[in-house]
Amino acid sequence: MAQQNKCLGVDIGATSVKIAEIVSDKAGVRITRLVKGDIGLPANAPFAERAAAVSATIRDLLKTNKFTSKQAVFCIPGQNVFIRRIRVPRTTDERLHLIVSYEAKQQIPFALDSALMEYQVIEVGDSGEVEVLLVAVKRDLVTEYMKLVDKTGLKPLMISVSSLALFNYHIFNSANLEALLDDLSPKRKKKPVVSSGSEDSEEAPAPAKKKGFSLDFLKGKGKKGAPEPVEIATEADVLPEYDASIPDTYEEVKAYVNIGASTFDLAIGRLGERRLLGFTRTVAWAGNELSRMLQDKMGLTGMGQVEEIKRSRAAVIIPGMEDQIVADGYDPDVAEFVTTWADRLILDLRKSFDYYISLPDGMAVDSITLSGAQALVPNLPMYIDDKLGIPVNVYTELEGTNLRTPIVEGEAGITEYLIAMGLALTGVGMGRVSVDFLPNELKTLREFKKKNIPVGIMAAAIVGMLVLGMRVGEGRIGEMRNWLRANEQQISQYMASDAKLKAADQARAVVAEKLNVIGDSVGDRAYWLEFLGVLEELKPPQVVVAKVSLMPDGEVILACEADTSFQGAGFFNEKLKEDPMAREWIDSDSVRLSEVRDSAASVLQPGTMVKSFTIRMNALWKDTRLIPARATLSPGLTAPTPTPVGTPAGGPGMFGPAMGPGGMPMI
Repeated sequence: MAQQNKCLGVDIGATSVKIAEIVSDKAGVRITRLVKGDIGLPANAPFAERAAAVSATIRDLLKTNKFTSKQAVFCIPGQNVFIRRIRVPRTTDERLHLIVSYEAKQQIPFALDSALMEYQVIEVGDSGEVEVLLVAVKRDLVTEYMKLVDKTGLKPLMISVSSLALFNYHIFNSANLEALLDDLSPKRKKKPVVSSGSEDSEEAPAPAKKKGFSLDFLKGKGKKGAPEPVEIATEADVLPEYDASIPDTYEEVKAYVNIGASTFDLAIGRLGERRLLGFTRTVAWAGNELSRMLQDKMGLTGMGQVEEIKRSRAAVIIPGMEDQIVADGYDPDVAEFVTTWADRLILDLRKSFDYYISLPDGMAVDSITLSGAQALVPNLPMYIDDKLGIPVNVYTELEGTNLRTPIVEGEAGITEYLIAMGLALTGVGMGRVSVDFLPNELKTLREFKKKNIPVGIMAAAIVGMLVLGMRVGEGRIGEMRNWLRANEQQISQYMASDAKLKAADQARAVVAEKLNVIGDSVGDRAYWLEFLGVLEELKPPQVVVAKVSLMPDGEVILACEADTSFQGAGFFNEKLKEDPMAREWIDSDSVRLSEVRDSAASVLQPGTMVKSFTIRMNALWKDTRLIPARATLSPGLTAPTPTPVGTPAGGPGMFGPAMGPGGMPMI
């Protein structure tokens, strides 16, 4: 991907949009803006309404905060993405692609021809093997997501994954910047080392000496190696100077957890020499579950009340400190519900950590860093620490010196913006993991624009030569004409390629518009089929529906027939008004019975006397409703997992089917 000097990271959540703007120049890397806007719709709103609200929110944020950059990186929610790490032999690029494609067919839990697959090769220091991060997502989900992106008015540079963006942010901000840049760009020119052999040269500072405990037992063994006896160094011990060329094999393992409204993302980083991604998981269960629990248990009517209670009266109960809840001004009943929610969060974390440890290169987690709005629940870090025995902190202020950010007022600080900042960092080429699900035609356009720069330079040179030729005389004009003739074919090829690309872009826009129309039509068909099924359940067996008229605005007209002895036309009419099932689909005030008469003009049995009547009504929520099914067999399982009590069996993702919260994690 062409590296940008300025880029936006756009994190579209369930209830809000976060945007981070990053600038990378000679002065360093800095975040110039962090902004947030509420979408104003629930996460399960119809896609068309939600897309309109999201695009309006983004456009308003861009206008209000005077953003100048239009280049942006977006992300797909991680629960819809398959992620796996594999080790393969070191080989040529062509053969590596064949090996990865074969592995993808064996491991991806859906048909490869209906998926988009991306992979990134990561050096692990083994001369015979490389590590490949394999990532796949269903093609339909990306197509649906791009419909929303197209409405924002921004130019998408990449489509990444939420959990990978979280990892990229923490790795960038905690790593040694020079070492990270060398790792991301192996061909980058390194600063020369000044020799101290001459009088004019400055003497390089002596490397620091190791003091304290001897770490020889760690070399070559990692965490899982059997430790040798630890020797305590005394002041009289003379330790060898630190040799930076010898890699330190110890790896600190950190778990980064971002708790949002509808999902929480987990990314485990192995912070050794290479700073590798160890594991990722996204669970479709987070802050909204706590809100629904409080609303149901306390009989609250609006989400505004729920959010106020969460901010002022909610806290987690620490074992042995129950009396402190009342002393600190929290509601004991609310605290009980919050603690139950925290237990469920800890259960998911424990399952993920245990699964990671069970992997061939898995290790125990050393620490947990929480972020996201829901991580600010009082006592939550202390409670997780107590239950898991792992140190926990909440990331609200900038750590490290690699990145500069604007001051964000309030208790939350920058904790809600980490994914957006990770996306922006990826856009300027600072992402440790770079996976891109941008459609191929947009990637081609992006690359062409990068290669099209010489065309502009050539055109400018031609203009400059014309001006110069007019000033210096006919001799120079002749030289210029010779140059134009010599390069005429190349210029023509560039112009032809540009024309073809513009035509392809226009054709793509036409196809995209047709796909949108087809998608809307298919949605209408699914809705009406389900509606007709409800009518069949409500219709008395003595009534035959001879004709159904389904109008685009939701009006429904039923032409019905029944035997002349049947007197239940009014009964059918009342059932459509009063039945609980009917109330979910039909506006009861719109149901009306008319034209009840005896007729020999039967539609179904001509010449037979029947009682005919017409019922008119209006259908509710005409917009298409998508009901995702719960994944009953997730990757890595041999049997379906039970649905947790009180949790939907697979809450909806942002733009497609979501992994059930009880499923095993995907890596």
